[in-house]
Amino acid sequence: MGLSVRLGTRLGLRVLALACCAQAAAQAVAPAPWPDTPATREFRQRVLDLAVLYGESSGLDPNGYLIETTDQGPTRPGCRNVLARTSLGGVAVAAQTFEVCKHNRDNNPGKAP
Repeated sequence: MGLSVRLGTRLGLRVLALACCAQAAAQAVAPAPWPDTPATREFRQRVLDLAVLYGESSGLDPNGYLIETTDQGPTRPGCRNVLARTSLGGVAVAAQTFEVCKHNRDNNPGKAP
């Protein structure tokens, strides 16, 4: 009887340890929200504009956030919807659709064409 109690205790401890690890992983800290600054907005705008030109684009902003963009198609003459997905270390931070219009790009010097 002593052997079966020890085996049962070992198995119970292993199951308990696995449950604790799984719970800790599920409670992992989410990354900080994307820092909305003039520099990061300008970078994101460039990635959005490149998606309009090439269908999709991506890049790492100055803070290490990955911005991936995909052209979703026209909304009205001269404008297109572009989906921007932002992540940090492979963890999603945000997903947002922007309307990118040709006249906005042409009237803003310093912005990507």
